[in-house]
Amino acid sequence: MRLRTRIIIAVVIACSIINLSLCFYFTGRIRQFELEKLYSGIEKSLYMIRLVTARPLYNVDQETLRANLETFFDDKNMKSISLKAEDINIDISLEREFDSNAGTDISKKIDITYQGMRLGTLQIVYSTGFIEKKLAGLRDHMLYFTGLVIAVLALVLVFVVNKLMLPVSELSRAASEIAAGNLDRKIEQAGVGEIGKLARNFAVMRDAIKEKINDLARINFNLEKQIRLKEINEKKIFRQSRVINAVNCFFQQSMLAESYQGIARIFFSIAFEVIPGGYGFIGEVTDESEDHMDILAVSDQVAEECRIMLADTDKAGGSTHALGGIISEVVFGQKSVILNEPELSPGSVCLPEQHVPVESFMGVPIKLGSEMKGIIAFSGKDGGYDPEDLKACETLALALVEALSLKRREDEKAKLEEMMVHSEKMVSLGGLAAGMAHEINNPLAGILQNAQVIRNRLREKLPANLAAAEELGMEFDAVCAYMEKRKIYRMLDSVLEAGKRAAAIVSNMLSFARKSASGFVKEDICSILDKTIELAASDYNLKKQFDFKKIRIIKEYSPGMPKIRCKASEIQQVFFNILSNGAQAMVSQNSSEQPCFEIRVCAEGRMARVDIIDNGPGMSREVRKRVFEPFFTTKEVGEGTGLGLAVCYFIVTENHKGSIEVNSTPSKGSCFIVRLPFADNDA
Repeated sequence: MRLRTRIIIAVVIACSIINLSLCFYFTGRIRQFELEKLYSGIEKSLYMIRLVTARPLYNVDQETLRANLETFFDDKNMKSISLKAEDINIDISLEREFDSNAGTDISKKIDITYQGMRLGTLQIVYSTGFIEKKLAGLRDHMLYFTGLVIAVLALVLVFVVNKLMLPVSELSRAASEIAAGNLDRKIEQAGVGEIGKLARNFAVMRDAIKEKINDLARINFNLEKQIRLKEINEKKIFRQSRVINAVNCFFQQSMLAESYQGIARIFFSIAFEVIPGGYGFIGEVTDESEDHMDILAVSDQVAEECRIMLADTDKAGGSTHALGGIISEVVFGQKSVILNEPELSPGSVCLPEQHVPVESFMGVPIKLGSEMKGIIAFSGKDGGYDPEDLKACETLALALVEALSLKRREDEKAKLEEMMVHSEKMVSLGGLAAGMAHEINNPLAGILQNAQVIRNRLREKLPANLAAAEELGMEFDAVCAYMEKRKIYRMLDSVLEAGKRAAAIVSNMLSFARKSASGFVKEDICSILDKTIELAASDYNLKKQFDFKKIRIIKEYSPGMPKIRCKASEIQQVFFNILSNGAQAMVSQNSSEQPCFEIRVCAEGRMARVDIIDNGPGMSREVRKRVFEPFFTTKEVGEGTGLGLAVCYFIVTENHKGSIEVNSTPSKGSCFIVRLPFADNDA
């Protein structure tokens, strides 16, 4: 048997095996698909039958039940269906016969319930006979078609192999391979006649094409290289121009910002135009708390999805987040970091609490002078960050640092100017108050003394009073009755009370203007606070307006507080004025919340710090700036002199070398912070 014949036989057998294998494979896959489809249909039918038969069965509606079952029995794969409810004498059964016994039965039995009651039993039997019948017919058709194809293929192979010459076949294969790109294909050139000449021409043509293709490949390689370099340079130039425009835009808008947080928020609105990514935050670390970080600003997406609290310098306390991982290295190592696969090293990024997981991270350090360090963090860029993003972020970070530095200097300048103006105002008003107090004190003393003498001579039964009345022929008791009738005694009491109030104002004015170092002793600041609270609870002027005892007092005293050197009466006056003003403010507001003072005492460096926090109506920014000015008051005319907090300011700052400040936001209460040096600092 020749090789050509063996090849034809082998090809026919191989094709037959492949076709038969594919035939049985596809019929098997079709059978599996049909059975899966049947089982899925059974589950859906059971679910639907249970839904549509529950209510009619509950209502004992046999006609509806039979109609529903007949509808479902239209499925050709269903062999039988029966519904039985013995309690209500319902027994409905439907069956059909299949042409062949091939296939298997699938039986399902379920209980029909309605509103938790079991009403009856439904049994369904499906048969795979119909599927098996279809598959058998399909298999027969495929086998017939396979046999026909194999027969035709055998005839074609015999015809082609016997008719074509071997050299032509070889040359044809060589031409096909060259056309496919195989220019190294060897062409047999030993032939004679037209076949040999054709082979040699093919070889020459192959070599020419090969040389041209090599030349074109070299030219294309050089062109592509130049194009890539040009594109890279254009991208760099475009990126740099965008960064420069972003820096200019940021500087322009940051000049209008009113706070650090405002500058930081403006930064993100501009930075995301240059650096892709939806998440970002700016953190600040101060020397006072190097293990925690204040969040100055976050991007809009972080604010929506993460609910991270921002630091608020206008409030008594800010939001902080613990430092750790890569963020700590960026802040304290002052090096930029790109981490595009943070999930491979969990915990290494250490994002703020409630921040969503990220797929990429880039951090750049910021430093404002020597007192503050921080980080600009970006995350969420698809595909990760690259060195170009890092360069852009570092350039923007320089702009942010410069803007924050300018804002810091502006704030310090404004604060210094405000302190200078305030100090000059205090000095001027102090001298004025001292002069007024001395000028008022002398006539006020005469008024009080003479009013007291008049009261004694008209009311007290002194021997001189009785003798003078008898000498004039009057009864002293009648004179007293007349005075009482005409309410002259009450008028004198009013004069004395008004004089005493004026004397108290004069005393406050003198305290406001005079500094003295005598009478300073070591005192327990917690004890002074407790005594002041007791005094406020029993003070008559307070009780005329409200009951101080109804105000809730929360004390948080740090144990083992060192003593301070002070005049206890003056410090008590400071705390009393703060408590009095806070109590009146809390009671005057229309709120269902119980008035509450939260008093905290702790050590802050070499100073004792006292925080007095109320839940009153708070103060606006304008009121907060003027709250320590003499004669400034928000009360009605006649209700306040405006000297209380001004006196407190001078007692703390001038007499005791401490500090007093207030943090307040409208509708969120106020926090007065008093700092006094410890007694040990005197050494």
